[in-house]
Amino acid sequence: MKILENQNVVLVGNSVEILLYEHGEWIDSFDKVIRMGRGLPSEDNKRAIGMKTDVWVTGFLREDWSRQIPNAEVLLNRTRIHLTAPRDWNIKGTEMFTDKELLEIYKEFEYQDDSKIGRPSNGFITLLYLIKKAWVWKSLTLIGFDF
Repeated sequence: MKILENQNVVLVGNSVEILLYEHGEWIDSFDKVIRMGRGLPSEDNKRAIGMKTDVWVTGFLREDWSRQIPNAEVLLNRTRIHLTAPRDWNIKGTEMFTDKELLEIYKEFEYQDDSKIGRPSNGFITLLYLIKKAWVWKSLTLIGFDF
């Protein structure tokens, strides 16, 4: 991902606990800020998580939210739906992993597609993407994760 090249990047998780702290200015001080799903900034949470969003990670269930952050690049995550289902997305962005690659990840970490046993979280898949496919950043910091 060109936007992350030689940048100090922060990946902001969706842990509810992050809202107890005032890390907003610190988060916004990074060269690039990556946020996931519903973890978008607002006036109510800006002291806790900041306002800057350079990259937004989402799946098709939140594609209409992209209007809230029109200038952010989008990373697409398909792990929350059955991987053999047809794709019907109207959102443009970079798909982190193909269905075949996701099935290999599921196998590697002993997840089962669409099972109640578990599936990889958005944060886990994003971290794998940043390490395996987008290792162009200078530094990567994680905040707001509970795994």
